[in-house]
Amino acid sequence: MPTLSGVISAASRRINTFIGYCCGAGIVVCAAVIVHQVVVRYVLVWPTDWQSEFTIFLLLGTTFMGAAYTQLHRGHVGIEILQNLLPARINRWRDIIGASLSAAVCAVLGWQSWALFAEAWEFNYITESTWAPKLWVPYLSMALGLSLLVVQLIVQVVDDLNGADPDARRMPTHAEEAE
Repeated sequence: MPTLSGVISAASRRINTFIGYCCGAGIVVCAAVIVHQVVVRYVLVWPTDWQSEFTIFLLLGTTFMGAAYTQLHRGHVGIEILQNLLPARINRWRDIIGASLSAAVCAVLGWQSWALFAEAWEFNYITESTWAPKLWVPYLSMALGLSLLVVQLIVQVVDDLNGADPDARRMPTHAEEAE
């Protein structure tokens, strides 16, 4: 019978993988919109009003929503030299402490992002541009992304404490890629 932590870990992995691929598609959409803006603005000499804010909002969303996918594969910036020099036991505890501290910081930021989202939703905040999109949209992506990241970090800490191999999903280092 699967444990609760195993079920949460598997669900988190599936959700973050799906969102990670969606974020990749979002970056492709951003590139297409920027190309559209360049063509419309500089080739056709038409004014543009929505493209810049759209791409900023989408890149903000893909950054925050994709953070948990990156953490799932342990792809965030790390100090590779320490990983290569230290024994596995110390690296395990370094990962546990680092993920625990990261989860605490991200939880505080996430809490504040949820408050910002609620305020923007309640008072119907919009940008000052002619397009005037609602500000709750990027604030929601920040809050959701940070919440998913906190869950992924907690799952990672629990997995590490239960003896899971921390290198199983780690992205390869530059030295490993060169081999």
